Amino acid sequence: IWLLISLGILQVLSTFLRIPIASTLAFGGAGGIAFGFASKGIFENFFGGLMLLLSEPFVPGDMVHFEYGGAILEGRIERVGWYQTRLRGRDTRPTYIPNNVFSAEFGHQHGQNNPQEI
Repeated sequence: IWLLISLGILQVLSTFLRIPIASTLAFGGAGGIAFGFASKGIFENFFGGLMLLLSEPFVPGDMVHFEYGGAILEGRIERVGWYQTRLRGRDTRPTYIPNNVFSAEFGHQHGQNNPQEI
């Protein structure tokens, strides 16, 4: 019912302002598609973080080893957030890794008790 009311209001406004409704809806559709493509990475990282927080393949304090962007990363997990995970390597500098990497890349965890594959 809200859709019909919205379309009715748009029709009245387009008649009053003399703006064609078809081009306005097409512009809105193209804008929605552009917004969807632009926010793709944000949603990938958010749902990757949700997956990490719910499944807990590793917890802060675990050592992990994996390849990301051609570089081999190894270090201790410090924090798992909604958007990124903080890893501290042997050089004691923090490295921030987007969470979608953990669902796409293969890695090894050297946890407290037993190693497992991520």
